[in-house]
Amino acid sequence: MNERIKELLRQATLVETYTATDGTIHEGKQVDIEKFAELIVLECQSRVEQYISDCGEIGSLPDTVIKKHFGAEE
Repeated sequence: MNERIKELLRQATLVETYTATDGTIHEGKQVDIEKFAELIVLECQSRVEQYISDCGEIGSLPDTVIKKHFGAEE
């Protein structure tokens, strides 16, 4: 998995701490799927905007730029 995707997943992971009836403390993790999707969309938007800013125009298709950024090139 691409390092940037791992970082976005980490940012969207909620850590919950709770105390069991015997007094032991437990920690659980849950991914906020909506937050994860939002972070991916914002990252894509940012990459395309940066690419356009650097080039002054769209030299290749935004989907190509996004695939390359996330390591999903075929």
